[in-house]
Amino acid sequence: MNSEVLERLDTALSQINSLNLDAALKTDLGVASIASDVRDRIATVIDRCNTARKFVENVNRLHINPLTETALQFAQLIGALTTTDAGTFIQNRTSYLGQIADRLDQIEVALLPFELAENRHRINTVLGGDAGDVNRIRAALKDEADGILKRVKDEAESVLEEARLKASDIQNTARKTASGVSVLQTGVRFVELIGTFERGLLISGIAAGAAFVVFIVYVIWLGFHQPDLKTIPEAIYTSAVRVTLLASIAAVVTFGLKIFRSNLHMYYHTLHRQQLTNSIESFVDAARTDEHRDAVLAKLIEAVSAFSTSGLVAASDDMPNSAKIIVDALPKAVGK
Repeated sequence: MNSEVLERLDTALSQINSLNLDAALKTDLGVASIASDVRDRIATVIDRCNTARKFVENVNRLHINPLTETALQFAQLIGALTTTDAGTFIQNRTSYLGQIADRLDQIEVALLPFELAENRHRINTVLGGDAGDVNRIRAALKDEADGILKRVKDEAESVLEEARLKASDIQNTARKTASGVSVLQTGVRFVELIGTFERGLLISGIAAGAAFVVFIVYVIWLGFHQPDLKTIPEAIYTSAVRVTLLASIAAVVTFGLKIFRSNLHMYYHTLHRQQLTNSIESFVDAARTDEHRDAVLAKLIEAVSAFSTSGLVAASDDMPNSAKIIVDALPKAVGK
């Protein structure tokens, strides 16, 4: 037997025996982990590979290379999964399950010659190698080999069918996990946005209140400080100045109220969007099919992402009419 071939096989067996299955199968992710799906099968296949090493001298060397290559490929795949981050793992969970199942199927096929050699050795041990039983041993080995091949075929078909049936459940679990993370992140952003609107409400409310107080104080001051007007031009000039000041202060009050009302509207609208976001998972789970879930999710995302009218551009009902203030104040000023 070529020593280099045996060294490569021993290297492959050493790698699969030293795999960190907890890190590769992401046992720390709970329901998103794939440990419950494939760990037992992986452990069984590794034990079979270790047993096959004992009978390597009883098989053709051409049968050793397939087992070596498939074992190395499986070790590389598990090693790559060990360093995969949680987000990528959840997103590609179904694909990783399929790749692991394919690698295990390849190893099991490569193990068949070794298991036949093991069975031959066991039969020879029981019968003592009697030459008269050669034909019977050959027939028994052939029947056992046919049975093994049939079981492998049936098991492969069963695994494929089971994987197909579980694919939907795995996909739904991955969706729930990813959507839970997304909803949590979105909730954090909404909390920050609500805090921004609360600060805007405080600042704009103080500004509007201060401007309104200034407006009232100025009106009272005008009532107690009547100008001594002697000519009509002087009266017109004085009235125009006072009306301009009143209109300017009223404009500041109007602007402050408009900003306050806009922040108030966006504050309650954001609270509503936050509540709707927290309920997305419940709405989606209520749908019966994937198509219904996608449609419901699209509608909910549209409702959350749609930007409501802020009130900064459209006309407002709480704006004081400057023209009306001037018209009402001008006759009084002229009369004085």
